[in-house]
Amino acid sequence: MSLFEACTTGDVESVKLILSSGGSDDVDINGRDAYYSPLFAACVQGNIEIVELLLAVEGIDVNYGVHCYTDSCSPLFAAYTRGFRDIVKLLLTVDGINVNFGCYRMCTIFQHFDKHDIPLYYACKTGDYEMVKLLLKCRHIEVNRTIYNYDEPMKDEYVYSELPHDSSDYRISTTPLYAACKRGYLDIVKLLLEAKEIKVNQGDVSPLYAAINGYYIEIIECLLHKGAIVDEKCKEAALLKDIDIESILLRKTTTLFKTVERNVFGKQVFSGDIYIDFKP
Repeated sequence: MSLFEACTTGDVESVKLILSSGGSDDVDINGRDAYYSPLFAACVQGNIEIVELLLAVEGIDVNYGVHCYTDSCSPLFAAYTRGFRDIVKLLLTVDGINVNFGCYRMCTIFQHFDKHDIPLYYACKTGDYEMVKLLLKCRHIEVNRTIYNYDEPMKDEYVYSELPHDSSDYRISTTPLYAACKRGYLDIVKLLLEAKEIKVNQGDVSPLYAAINGYYIEIIECLLHKGAIVDEKCKEAALLKDIDIESILLRKTTTLFKTVERNVFGKQVFSGDIYIDFKP
């Protein structure tokens, strides 16, 4: 039995035997010749004991999972999307872990557009507050990392492209913040907005536009606090939803200034510029 087979079937004893019987040069620890690695197989199975055994081997590539011309997926993303949080927490402690690497599937004759996802985006769109909090603590997390096409657009978002959704040329990029705003996850939105590197206007479809379409007033207020730009698409969406953006800006700006004034010697509650288009 090969290491790959042992990991796929969850045979812990065989894995131990294989790893102890040969040196690192004798065992293909990363499964370079297979469709996916032994570590990926163990993560998919949720077998943390095998994952621990593999991580202890010199030369293990913690980011090496599915690898072929059209597909890729990291062990971290595989474990997370299958609900194996204990394995996720273990992988996040490993030096060299790429927390921004998720999955990718290239367009084919069976799938007319590329699909892409990453751990932070997945956590935001599924409302997983604790995982978002955990990932944001990672040193190299890219909070503004955009993905293409994995998040199904809302009907009104087609105004951003004249192409049909099932076209391989239909490409919109959106951020984890957008994913949380689209679904109304206020706590996650607030958590993301606390990140120093957050950019509220990133992506082809803005988080503010998603919040307006969902009629999430509190999220709209939070985004405006952090400098969200009210572009023409946002104005059109607000008009359709009967949302008075200008009154929100004025009301929340007054509250913000009072809050800052009261805490002049303490921690400032909000940071960032406020986008206000004052008209005479």
